[in-house]
Amino acid sequence: MRAKRAAVSREPSAVSRVGQICSLEIFIGLALITLLSACFPGPSDRQDHVHDLRVLAMKMEPPEIEVPLDPAAPPVEVLSTALVVDPARGEIELAFRGCPSPSSSACQSSPADASDPLYQPLMAERRERLAFPAEPGAPELLPTDLRAYPAATMNRLIEDVGFAGIAGARPALELSVDSPTLESHYEVAFKRLQISYPDVFYRVALGELGIPICDAQGQPAGCLEYRTKVPNSNPVLTSLSWQGMREAENGEDPTPVPAEGLEVAAGTTIRIHPDIDADAVEAYQTLGIDLSTEQIVVNDYEELLVLNWFSTAGDFSLSQTVPERDFGAYTDWSAPTEPEEMGVHWLWVVLRDNRGGVDFTRLKITVGP
Repeated sequence: MRAKRAAVSREPSAVSRVGQICSLEIFIGLALITLLSACFPGPSDRQDHVHDLRVLAMKMEPPEIEVPLDPAAPPVEVLSTALVVDPARGEIELAFRGCPSPSSSACQSSPADASDPLYQPLMAERRERLAFPAEPGAPELLPTDLRAYPAATMNRLIEDVGFAGIAGARPALELSVDSPTLESHYEVAFKRLQISYPDVFYRVALGELGIPICDAQGQPAGCLEYRTKVPNSNPVLTSLSWQGMREAENGEDPTPVPAEGLEVAAGTTIRIHPDIDADAVEAYQTLGIDLSTEQIVVNDYEELLVLNWFSTAGDFSLSQTVPERDFGAYTDWSAPTEPEEMGVHWLWVVLRDNRGGVDFTRLKITVGP
């Protein structure tokens, strides 16, 4: 049997604005990463370096769907797209499948019965074999999966959550990718879908509890400032811009990256800016209970955006950037200097919000002597 790298299920996510505290789980994870890096040094330890088969992101469109008010309404369709990269450009075998209650190992240990008709739209498995494009295209594939969720399935998934179902359900779609021709190439990743009740559900529920919702004038007295609930949408990464370090130090504006990519000399450092749509950061609310007064309260938030940077060579000053933080959204990338690393390289940037929204793009850079 061919040896495989240990499959790691993961769903990359942005850092939440709520309760940003280093937990014991995070501490242990960082300690393990440090230990493994010390024991097994090498290029593969760099998470921002892409040397073999990787699933860098999964995107759902839309990332959040609402249960239709009419049980006979047409199923709601969700298109999932994965960003799969491999500089070796081999073939891959992939499989999409879903599960109602993903764990840290995604759907591999799901107790749900796949034969249940209500689970079928989510749990049905789809397999495909694809080949990476030959040079000079980017060493990436964007496999897609289209699923339609009937109202009965969505209601069942929320019912499974129990009391916490008022916040909806978060089933997952899992993608497993295997290389049939190369050793030790195996990846598993998953993405959660947010299924929620529509706005009218919460308005009716608040009304039944005798809690008035404020009008435009903030009346009546003691009312709840609840806004219309709008499903989450994906942030949009419109393009990339760049500048040399001298231009950056002089405060000059960055230049849009041309369609054919960039050409830089070995060892050159450039600054890369993500151009993010102005409406990418969405405001949203959550309902909670004030334990001291036992009253329902509304919590107001704005999404936090995070960008992760990847490349086939070179070094980033920051492999993760946050637009609203001091360092900003940009990162500096230094081209490699070794003769064997001259030629075409690829950079990817993945944009995420802390509610499951995702977008991504790539950049071609030719490094010369």
